[in-house]
Amino acid sequence: MKHSFIFIFLILFVFISSAQTDQYFNASINPEKAKKYVSALADDSMMGRFTGSKGNLAAAKYISGELESAGVLPLFDKNYLSPFSYSYNNKKDLTSYNVIALLPGKTRPDELIIFSAHYDHVGTASSNPYPKLNESKNRSDSIYNGANDDASGVSAVLMLANYFKALNNNERSLVFVFFSGEELGLKGSEALAANVDPQKIIADINIEMIGRESENSRHPYITGANISNLQSVLNKTLTATDKKYWRYSYFESDNYTTESLFTRSDNYSFAKKGIIAHSIMATSPQDEFYHSVKDEAGTLNYELVAKITAAIALGCKNIINGTVKLK
Repeated sequence: MKHSFIFIFLILFVFISSAQTDQYFNASINPEKAKKYVSALADDSMMGRFTGSKGNLAAAKYISGELESAGVLPLFDKNYLSPFSYSYNNKKDLTSYNVIALLPGKTRPDELIIFSAHYDHVGTASSNPYPKLNESKNRSDSIYNGANDDASGVSAVLMLANYFKALNNNERSLVFVFFSGEELGLKGSEALAANVDPQKIIADINIEMIGRESENSRHPYITGANISNLQSVLNKTLTATDKKYWRYSYFESDNYTTESLFTRSDNYSFAKKGIIAHSIMATSPQDEFYHSVKDEAGTLNYELVAKITAAIALGCKNIINGTVKLK
């Protein structure tokens, strides 16, 4: 009888925990939608999405189609694809595309909040600029699918676009940006940052590798968290929303300070211009799947992806409506 009681208790605990998580999932933000996006972008047909490749362009067009379905507008010239020129491997004047969409603000349209992620990855065994040594001898799988890096971040930004379009109450304008060229040295974000007015951008919230927990924590962390009050604002808003569920510090500080993560992703292109810009991450930079052929869609925790996305959506409420000041 005692064992039966324990079993029933465990089943009830799992059910309650699942129900608590599910209350923050909806038609726009949920594990199934995250998996759909990641699976499409990390499919072998995309060939690792190396910047400038056919697979990279196919990924850009896929993202554009999903933005159009969500009902958000292209930012430039009625086209979601924004071309930029870059140099790589002694070749100049190469072309790739950032994908950019806009949700105009109701009362403060000239104040912009960017949600971003990079959709490029390192391609295949022949294009990967930094293959892992333990994979160099046996390449039965030659495609670096980049599910966590960074299809997981792309899925989050796509879900946010769907969510805020459905909510339709943003006072400030929201810009959803999907960068190419990140793996080659932040090429796409540098091109965009060179042509923006820093005075109009409230923040760039970049999302990187949120599909697997780190070995240190089950919570996401913010790179360069001490540089601004973004972490405090997000956590205070979440705590005010549901203290029992989100508690006081859902978003943690970056514990991998020796890895220089703040300067390694697309947020840095904007930070250099004096814009508040951070990356939200969940996975360790020493993750065994990082820049590996093993980084495939089947290795991700989609409940984690959806939960972090929901936390960003809820935590940004007061930033979007302009009732809190980032500094």
